[in-house]
Amino acid sequence: MWSCVSLSDPGSTERTAQKRKFPSPPHSSNGHSPQDSSTSPIKKKKKPGLLNNNNKEQSELRHGPFYYMKQPLTTDPVDVVPQDGRNDFYCWVCHREGQVLCCELCPRVYHAKCLRLTSEPEGDWFCPECEKITVAECIETQSKAMTMLTIEQLSYLLKFAIQKMKQPGTDAFQKPVPLEQHPDYAEYIFHPMDLCTLEKNAKKKMYGCTEAFLADAKWILHNCIIYNGGNHKLTQIAKVVIKICEHEVCVSYCPILNAPRVRGWGGWFPSAESLSG
Repeated sequence: MWSCVSLSDPGSTERTAQKRKFPSPPHSSNGHSPQDSSTSPIKKKKKPGLLNNNNKEQSELRHGPFYYMKQPLTTDPVDVVPQDGRNDFYCWVCHREGQVLCCELCPRVYHAKCLRLTSEPEGDWFCPECEKITVAECIETQSKAMTMLTIEQLSYLLKFAIQKMKQPGTDAFQKPVPLEQHPDYAEYIFHPMDLCTLEKNAKKKMYGCTEAFLADAKWILHNCIIYNGGNHKLTQIAKVVIKICEHEVCVSYCPILNAPRVRGWGGWFPSAESLSG
């Protein structure tokens, strides 16, 4: 049976999900948080072992840059926090802390209630994102459209999708958050992600399907909500970026229709302005 990550935070029930620690200084070109005059809320506890461990050295990667081969987690009922720091502390669905289920393959965690589970899963448990990727990459279950694309063609199309995601106003998400300007960022964010990193991964052909690409891109929104709050202006921009990404990844279902785009035809998908309107 899977262990759950349990966080003890007596004041968490009295604080809203949006009350996160805003970065300092208030002005930043890439801090995922512009100037805000409100007082900073209480800082969340640091994740144990996160800053001192190198996950890439501890495990073999698969399905892109954030998937891990199986590793046994502690089953000690007294100490249920993973000591290798390989899991996020915030639910992938609601982006809040609490008692969560850890995926066997990736760092994502979920509240059972957010997945509408009536009981805790037994044995190895794989999150919805990993299940979608597994189905999409399996030869026996992948879509007919995906079988028409080689990894080289898919990576080429994903680079077009990333260019579409680089809308005006998305500068904060185009490069990694500078830790020298926001030293507390690593205390909250387990898996940083940005458009530049996505582009590098696509060039390295690290995505075997569009589902893996989309799952990786969603870290941008997840991280922004955790660090800035669900109602922050940058969070709204991040939502637009992911919505554009969701439109773009339909290349897995219509690769033939996307052939004109490869030759330079643009204007199929909506702009950030129309999506946010």
